[in-house]
Amino acid sequence: MAVGRADLAVVRFIVEHDERSGRPFALEELQIVHALLDDPRLTLGELSNITQASDVATRSTLTRLIEGGIVESRGDGRGRRYTLTASSYRQLSTKAGYVRVRAFDSVQQEQMVLTYVRSHGSITRREAAELCSISSDAAKTLLVGMRTRGTLEMRGERRGARYELASQSD
Repeated sequence: MAVGRADLAVVRFIVEHDERSGRPFALEELQIVHALLDDPRLTLGELSNITQASDVATRSTLTRLIEGGIVESRGDGRGRRYTLTASSYRQLSTKAGYVRVRAFDSVQQEQMVLTYVRSHGSITRREAAELCSISSDAAKTLLVGMRTRGTLEMRGERRGARYELASQSD
C-alpha cells in the first residue's frame, strides 16, 4: 500500500486547531478539510459522499467547521457550496487559494449571466440568483454592478425589472 507524503502545513493546522478548541479534530472534519483543499467548492451531497455519512451528519460537521471559522458557505438551498475560509487557507500556507476561489466566483457569475442573457434576451434578479446560486441581494449587487460598468441595461422597475445586454453605441 502506498502512503502519500506528509503535508506539514495540514499537520500544523490540525495541531493548532486541537490546542485552540480544546478538542481533537474529528475524522469527518479532516475529510472535509482535505476534500475542500482538493476541490474548493463542494456541495453538501458531495461532502456526504466523501465522508460516507448522511446529509444530516455531514451538515452537523459542517456547522461545527463553520462555527470554528474553518469553512464558509456560499449560495442558498441546493446550490449552497462550501469552501475553506481565508484564515484556513492562510494557516494551510495556500493564501492564494482563497483569493482564487473567491475572485473566480464573481467572474464566473458575470459570465453565466451574460451567457443567459445572450440565450434568453434578458434576466431578472430572481433568475440571476437561481442561476448563480446566490441570494437575491447578492444577485441585485451583481446585476447593478454589471449595469454600472455598462455591460447590462435595466428595463422596467422594481419587480418588473429585467436586465438586457447594453446597446453598443459607437
